Amino acid sequence: MYHLDHLTEEQWALLSELIECELNELPVEIRHTRNSEMREGLHRRMKLAQEIFDRIHEPAAV
Repeated sequence: MYHLDHLTEEQWALLSELIECELNELPVEIRHTRNSEMREGLHRRMKLAQEIFDRIHEPAAV
């Protein structure tokens, strides 16, 4: 797997921005999707993206 602890501050900022864009676009995709299986997959993707976004923005443990 990847070692994300070695990312630079600039890389973390870009990763956060990309995930935030995904979180903003997924609700529109979900609304426009008629296939229930695909909609469920998009919901799972949104949940995973939110979990990652939240972890990126967690305060560092002291």
